[in-house]
Amino acid sequence: MRRLIKPDRETFNRLGKDYDIIPVFKTVPADLETPISLYVKLASYCRESFLLESGELGEKSRYSFIGSEPFLTLYTLGSDTVVQEENGERWRSGDDPLNVLENIFKSLHVYQPEELSVFWGGAVGYLSYDMVKRWEKVPGIEEESRWPSCYFYFPRKVFIYDHKKHLLTAVYVASINNNRDNLENIYEKASKELENILNNVNQGQGYQCCMEGDALEKVASCSDLSTDLGVRRSFTKASFIAAVNRAKEYIRAGEIFQVVLSRQAQQETAALPFNIYRALRSLNPSPYQFYLFFPHFQMIGSSPEMLVRLEKGLAYTKPIAGTRPRGQDEKRDFSLAAELSKDEKERAEHMMLVDLGRNDLGRVCCYGSVAVIKLLEIEYFSHVMHLVSEVRGKIRPEYNFTHLLRAVFPAGTVSGAPKVRAMEIIAELEPLPRGPYAGAVGYVGFNGDMDTCITIRTLLFDHGQAFIQAGAGIVADSDPCREYEETEHKMASSLRAISLAEEWENDFNYR
Repeated sequence: MRRLIKPDRETFNRLGKDYDIIPVFKTVPADLETPISLYVKLASYCRESFLLESGELGEKSRYSFIGSEPFLTLYTLGSDTVVQEENGERWRSGDDPLNVLENIFKSLHVYQPEELSVFWGGAVGYLSYDMVKRWEKVPGIEEESRWPSCYFYFPRKVFIYDHKKHLLTAVYVASINNNRDNLENIYEKASKELENILNNVNQGQGYQCCMEGDALEKVASCSDLSTDLGVRRSFTKASFIAAVNRAKEYIRAGEIFQVVLSRQAQQETAALPFNIYRALRSLNPSPYQFYLFFPHFQMIGSSPEMLVRLEKGLAYTKPIAGTRPRGQDEKRDFSLAAELSKDEKERAEHMMLVDLGRNDLGRVCCYGSVAVIKLLEIEYFSHVMHLVSEVRGKIRPEYNFTHLLRAVFPAGTVSGAPKVRAMEIIAELEPLPRGPYAGAVGYVGFNGDMDTCITIRTLLFDHGQAFIQAGAGIVADSDPCREYEETEHKMASSLRAISLAEEWENDFNYR
């Protein structure tokens, strides 16, 4: 079995003299598995783990990623950034979390095998919307204290599932650090870990194993809660309509063109968070599906929209604005798509966001390289269709993922235009800090690539409480009642996922 592990022992010992991080990996058939079953078998026991999937069809959704057992964790605690090592040692910094994250990447000399062309290791996590106050002077924005504003972990174990070839690549991220005299033992441990991992795939038990041990303790307090406690919302209908009318006054005064106002719902539930994720991915498949398990809360999402992607030096952003429901048949689908394409209000709103995306990328990309490569195209999702465009630029050589994130953050589609003034108005009119909502979820790979989505269609699960948030874009001719209904509609799939998970657990004993 070990002869199929890469690199071999001799190569590892040679690489270990020069590199700090070396992936040790093996690929095996996995045609009997799914990302869900693999997560349960390989990562659900861990207090910090993740599952990243895509509900799209084709090459874009070819790979799913699972990770666990971080050797390094970074998160915010008040105004400080905390870095925790595998042995439990911690150190604090008053620096910007992205600066700390950048310095971690710069400090590591990483070996990049040709065989691992997709994400195999790096940082996985999120940035809250409220992080923008660290980079822009936006009066009124407060950081949500319930959850860290930033949380990333570097997984020791990563599993890459290839949907096209039905193969599983198990990666053990070996850290050399100052142990260059101990390379034999490091390789031996990595090899044994891979053997154990793949044995777990072949012999792994069923769903009842999910959420065992320490991980289960974090959510056990919700097990005796009633599920019929209703939903609490941050805005009543009347107060939201008043906020929309106030926003329209700012638009008429010429201060902004558009602003996105959001509402939060909170519901108690006895359902396990992973079951809610399973329900959400079945109800609302989207390009970015994620389940992030943190020690004290979980993030469950099915986001349709990219924030920004960095791949081989090219930066991409993909504004989505303009929506219609899917038709009941192909003819009705075509009719609704034609209606959306010709809607002048939707097109004008969308073009504002395309221009904003071009300007954002222009801050960090080479002069003349920013181009709109897709404009006002219809893309179809499970329940809705959207107007979608795509903007691309070549990032300047002196910049990296941190500069790109700051340049585009937060997305115009969840803030407005002009962006800074829109954020000031959001801070004035919304009653609660946004927290992770409207921020970013994704990964930064050791190879320098990055892929992030906007944190929408997302639940935060915190000890039996599910927090859901959705927004509506307000323009000059917005109907306040319709905008309220839009936020209700956007939250509906997440609320339904909670109900469905509860039904599964009650009817089929899925706990």
